Amino acid sequence: MKLLDQIKLALLAKRILKALPDIEVMKEKLASRKLWAAVAGAALVTFGNQMGLAPDMVSTIVNLVMVYIGGQAVVDAAAAVKK
Repeated sequence: MKLLDQIKLALLAKRILKALPDIEVMKEKLASRKLWAAVAGAALVTFGNQMGLAPDMVSTIVNLVMVYIGGQAVVDAAAAVKK
């Protein structure tokens, strides 16, 4: 491989690595309770009928999940303002 090709490849690899999200940021996002509440709510909507839950029960639980996510977002925003 020519030197110029090696340089181009190294620059491309550097650009790709720079575009990848930071591992610590991804760990923080995956640890988010809001994310997992949303995932659980989506799973409940998708599989609630197959789990034997009545549609009104699924709707009630999903509404509670949405209220929890909204409340947690308000708490997080207040904490960010205090910083």
